[in-house]
Amino acid sequence: MLAISALYVVSVYTNSVLIMAPFGATCVLVFGAPDSPLAQPRNVIGGHLIAATI
Repeated sequence: MLAISALYVVSVYTNSVLIMAPFGATCVLVFGAPDSPLAQPRNVIGGHLIAATI
């Protein structure tokens, strides 16, 4: 919740949209099920890099 709130505050002050829809789902995976293969750093960072590139 803090990470999403921080992104929101920064996006308000910079007038640019920084909140991504999958970010909330990623937070749930990382904090709710940290041992899950989908919550491992390689998958999280790689997934967001691929999504940002597309």
